[in-house]
Amino acid sequence: MCKQGTMRLLLLLQNNLTGEIPASYANCSTLLRFGVNNNSLSGSVPAGIWGLPNVNIIDITSNRINGPITSDIKNAKFLGQLFAANNRLSGELPAEISEATE
Repeated sequence: MCKQGTMRLLLLLQNNLTGEIPASYANCSTLLRFGVNNNSLSGSVPAGIWGLPNVNIIDITSNRINGPITSDIKNAKFLGQLFAANNRLSGELPAEISEATE
């Protein structure tokens, strides 16, 4: 999906999508915005997505996503906004979240 390295936005909002977020999305290193909010996605967010190096917005609001926000988030150096309300996330926010923005 991201083999050419040119995708900047992945917005799959309000589509009644089900299943898990594909791990292959973590290969989209040029993404600036990752939005899958208001669907019925489940499972955990693949670790690489938390650490997309150029992403500035991650929005997973209003799904059925579980699991933790992983320490990979420290690699998201430009992350300015993280929206994750109305899910089933668990664990503590990793201390590395403070390293996410330059």
